[in-house]
Amino acid sequence: MLLNHWGETVDRRTRTAGINGDTAVRRDDGTVRLVVAHQDPGLPNWLDTAGNPAGSLSLRWFRSTASLPTAETQLVPFTQLPGS
Repeated sequence: MLLNHWGETVDRRTRTAGINGDTAVRRDDGTVRLVVAHQDPGLPNWLDTAGNPAGSLSLRWFRSTASLPTAETQLVPFTQLPGS
């Protein structure tokens, strides 16, 4: 879930602000790549910042019996995203 700098969620009614186990598009190896960007790069699992210049991303695993996965982040210029 994307949060603005006050900890409020981005408007989920008009923007894709969160991905869950049912909506995530998984890669062939089972991992999920989230793309946080100000505009749609044409990639699955895009989270729309709604123009917020700063904020946070909240990751959670609710009632999971599996081991917690490792989360990795990478900053990539928008123009270097595949499909942008």
